Amino acid sequence: MVNDGYASVRCVDNCAVVVEQMSAKYGALGGLTFGRDDARTLESVADGSVDCVVDKGTLDAVLCGEDSREGSAQLLAAALRVLKKKGVLLIVSHSKARAALIPPGAWKVATHDVAAPALDDAKPATTHYVYACTKIA
Repeated sequence: MVNDGYASVRCVDNCAVVVEQMSAKYGALGGLTFGRDDARTLESVADGSVDCVVDKGTLDAVLCGEDSREGSAQLLAAALRVLKKKGVLLIVSHSKARAALIPPGAWKVATHDVAAPALDDAKPATTHYVYACTKIA
């Protein structure tokens, strides 16, 4: 994203090892920072301070764990809290059913089907679903 012109990109993960590895690999890029945080709380991020939150599979992972409904609701609430008015939450998922989890009234949601490239000739290409959720209030 930094290479595409975004001035300030903050990347968070709940795993310290991942944060360390990504910092080492990409830390020299200007405008890109890494930190440890839980996507269900985003405690390190101030209210209404972010233009866009990108979730690449995190919601899918939360839904595979214990208390998945509560965890997914927490993740969406945290994104809503940190986004500026009319900010956007982009969710990249393997499931076409994620829109049902997004609370109506707080978001305007547009769903896009995106063909994922096949990793090899033996497996067919799959589809990813991108949910562009614009914060209403």
